[in-house]
Amino acid sequence: VVLSRRAYLEETQKEQRDEFLANLAPGERRKGVVSSVVNFGAFVDLGGMDGLIHVSELSWKHVDHPSSVVTVGDEVDVVGDLSGRPDTLARIVRVDERSSVLRRTADDTDPFERIVVANADQLLIVTALADPPPRTGFVERALAAAYVGGLTPILALTKSDLADGSAFRDAFA
Repeated sequence: VVLSRRAYLEETQKEQRDEFLANLAPGERRKGVVSSVVNFGAFVDLGGMDGLIHVSELSWKHVDHPSSVVTVGDEVDVVGDLSGRPDTLARIVRVDERSSVLRRTADDTDPFERIVVANADQLLIVTALADPPPRTGFVERALAAAYVGGLTPILALTKSDLADGSAFRDAFA
Protein backbone atom coordinates (compact mmCIF):
# COMPACT_ATOMS: atom_id res chain seq x y z
CA VAL A 1 0.00 0.00 0.00
CA VAL A 2 1.43 3.35 -1.05
CA LEU A 3 0.03 6.44 0.64
CA SER A 4 0.70 10.04 -0.25
CA ARG A 5 0.55 12.46 2.68
CA ARG A 6 0.31 15.37 0.27
CA ALA A 7 -2.65 13.85 -1.60
CA TYR A 8 -4.37 13.11 1.72
CA LEU A 9 -3.87 16.69 2.98
CA GLU A 10 -5.05 18.20 -0.32
CA GLU A 11 -8.22 16.09 -0.25
CA THR A 12 -8.89 16.84 3.42
CA GLN A 13 -8.34 20.57 2.91
CA LYS A 14 -10.60 20.55 -0.14
CA GLU A 15 -13.35 18.91 1.90
CA GLN A 16 -12.89 21.45 4.72
CA ARG A 17 -12.96 24.35 2.25
CA ASP A 18 -16.08 23.04 0.51
CA GLU A 19 -17.84 22.59 3.87
CA PHE A 20 -16.75 26.06 5.02
CA LEU A 21 -18.02 27.71 1.83
CA ALA A 22 -21.30 25.74 1.91
CA ASN A 23 -22.05 27.11 5.41
CA LEU A 24 -21.10 30.68 4.51
CA ALA A 25 -23.70 33.34 3.82
CA PRO A 26 -22.73 36.62 2.09
CA GLY A 27 -22.75 39.48 4.56
CA GLU A 28 -22.43 37.12 7.52
CA ARG A 29 -20.40 38.39 10.47
CA ARG A 30 -17.61 35.96 11.44
CA LYS A 31 -15.11 36.01 14.30
CA GLY A 32 -11.49 35.37 13.42
CA VAL A 33 -7.91 35.77 14.58
CA VAL A 34 -5.24 37.61 12.59
CA SER A 35 -2.68 34.95 11.65
CA SER A 36 -0.32 37.01 9.49
CA VAL A 37 0.20 40.63 8.45
CA VAL A 38 1.77 41.36 5.06
CA ASN A 39 2.29 44.53 2.99
CA PHE A 40 -0.96 44.08 1.07
CA GLY A 41 -3.29 43.05 3.91
CA ALA A 42 -3.92 40.68 6.78
CA PHE A 43 -4.70 36.97 6.80
CA VAL A 44 -7.46 36.05 9.23
CA ASP A 45 -8.09 32.51 10.51
CA LEU A 46 -11.86 32.06 10.34
CA GLY A 47 -11.93 28.69 12.06
CA GLY A 48 -9.72 26.48 9.95
CA MET A 49 -9.73 28.61 6.81
CA ASP A 50 -7.55 31.68 6.28
CA GLY A 51 -8.99 34.63 4.43
CA LEU A 52 -7.12 37.65 3.09
CA ILE A 53 -8.44 41.06 4.08
CA HIS A 54 -6.95 43.57 1.61
CA VAL A 55 -5.26 46.65 3.08
CA SER A 56 -7.97 48.85 1.53
CA GLU A 57 -10.60 47.01 3.62
CA LEU A 58 -8.88 47.38 7.01
CA SER A 59 -10.10 50.91 7.71
CA TRP A 60 -12.31 53.65 6.33
CA LYS A 61 -9.23 55.88 6.32
CA HIS A 62 -6.05 55.47 4.28
CA VAL A 63 -3.71 52.83 5.74
CA ASP A 64 0.01 52.98 4.95
CA HIS A 65 0.67 49.47 6.29
CA PRO A 66 -1.70 46.86 7.73
CA SER A 67 0.40 46.63 10.91
CA SER A 68 -0.83 50.10 11.86
CA VAL A 69 -4.35 48.63 12.22
CA VAL A 70 -3.95 44.97 13.27
CA THR A 71 -1.26 42.64 14.55
CA VAL A 72 -0.84 38.88 14.75
CA GLY A 73 -3.15 37.50 17.43
CA ASP A 74 -5.79 40.24 17.20
CA GLU A 75 -9.32 38.90 17.51
CA VAL A 76 -11.51 40.53 14.86
CA ASP A 77 -15.00 40.50 13.38
CA VAL A 78 -15.13 40.16 9.61
CA VAL A 79 -18.12 41.01 7.39
CA GLY A 80 -18.59 40.67 3.66
CA ASP A 81 -18.30 38.03 1.01
CA LEU A 82 -15.71 35.57 2.29
CA SER A 83 -16.16 33.10 -0.55
CA GLY A 84 -12.95 34.10 -2.33
CA ARG A 85 -14.75 34.44 -5.67
CA PRO A 86 -13.37 37.11 -8.05
CA ASP A 87 -14.42 40.69 -7.29
CA THR A 88 -15.62 39.90 -3.77
CA LEU A 89 -14.43 41.68 -0.66
CA ALA A 90 -14.64 41.31 3.09
CA ARG A 91 -13.66 43.86 5.68
CA ILE A 92 -12.65 43.89 9.31
CA VAL A 93 -15.39 45.74 11.16
CA ARG A 94 -14.15 45.39 14.72
CA VAL A 95 -10.90 44.62 16.52
CA ASP A 96 -11.43 43.23 20.03
CA GLU A 97 -9.57 44.77 22.95
CA ARG A 98 -6.19 43.13 23.40
CA SER A 99 -5.67 41.12 26.58
CA SER A 100 -1.87 41.33 26.26
CA VAL A 101 0.76 42.72 23.89
CA LEU A 102 4.42 41.99 23.32
CA ARG A 103 6.30 45.06 22.03
CA ARG A 104 9.73 45.71 20.59
CA THR A 105 11.79 48.57 19.24
CA ALA A 106 13.95 48.25 16.16
CA ASP A 107 17.01 49.44 18.09
CA ASP A 108 17.94 51.74 20.97
CA THR A 109 17.69 54.87 18.77
CA ASP A 110 14.16 54.03 17.53
CA PRO A 111 11.56 56.04 19.50
CA PHE A 112 8.67 53.80 18.38
CA GLU A 113 7.59 50.55 19.96
CA ARG A 114 5.94 48.07 17.65
CA ILE A 115 3.52 45.36 18.70
CA VAL A 116 4.87 41.94 17.76
CA VAL A 117 1.95 39.79 18.94
CA ALA A 118 -1.32 40.33 20.78
CA ASN A 119 -3.47 38.16 23.04
CA ALA A 120 -0.70 35.70 23.89
CA ASP A 121 -0.55 33.99 27.27
CA GLN A 122 3.06 32.81 27.35
CA LEU A 123 6.48 33.74 25.99
CA LEU A 124 8.87 30.86 25.32
CA ILE A 125 12.48 32.00 25.72
CA VAL A 126 14.87 29.48 24.13
CA THR A 127 18.62 29.68 24.69
CA ALA A 128 21.49 27.23 24.34
CA LEU A 129 23.75 26.28 27.23
CA ALA A 130 26.73 25.74 24.90
CA ASP A 131 27.90 26.57 21.38
CA PRO A 132 27.25 29.51 21.76
CA PRO A 133 27.17 29.99 25.52
CA PRO A 134 23.99 31.52 26.98
CA ARG A 135 23.65 35.29 27.06
CA THR A 136 22.09 36.51 30.29
CA GLY A 137 21.34 39.93 28.77
CA PHE A 138 19.09 38.39 26.13
CA VAL A 139 17.19 36.35 28.72
CA GLU A 140 16.85 39.37 31.04
CA ARG A 141 15.42 41.51 28.20
CA ALA A 142 13.02 38.76 27.18
CA LEU A 143 11.86 38.30 30.79
CA ALA A 144 11.33 42.05 31.16
CA ALA A 145 9.31 42.13 27.92
CA ALA A 146 7.19 39.20 29.10
CA TYR A 147 6.41 40.81 32.45
CA VAL A 148 5.66 44.22 30.90
CA GLY A 149 3.41 42.55 28.30
CA GLY A 150 1.52 40.50 30.88
CA LEU A 151 2.83 37.17 29.57
CA THR A 152 3.98 34.15 31.54
CA PRO A 153 7.65 33.51 30.61
CA ILE A 154 8.95 29.96 30.07
CA LEU A 155 12.72 29.47 29.89
CA ALA A 156 13.84 26.53 27.71
CA LEU A 157 17.51 25.60 27.88
CA THR A 158 18.85 23.53 24.99
CA LYS A 159 22.12 21.58 24.57
CA SER A 160 22.02 20.46 28.19
CA ASP A 161 24.03 17.39 27.17
CA LEU A 162 26.99 19.68 26.38
CA ALA A 163 26.99 21.89 29.48
CA ASP A 164 25.59 22.00 32.99
CA GLY A 165 22.85 24.62 33.12
CA SER A 166 22.10 24.55 36.85
CA ALA A 167 23.95 27.82 37.66
CA PHE A 168 22.35 29.62 34.69
CA ARG A 169 18.91 28.26 35.55
CA ASP A 170 19.26 29.15 39.23
CA ALA A 171 20.10 32.75 38.29
CA PHE A 172 16.58 33.10 36.90
CA ALA A 173 14.62 30.92 39.36
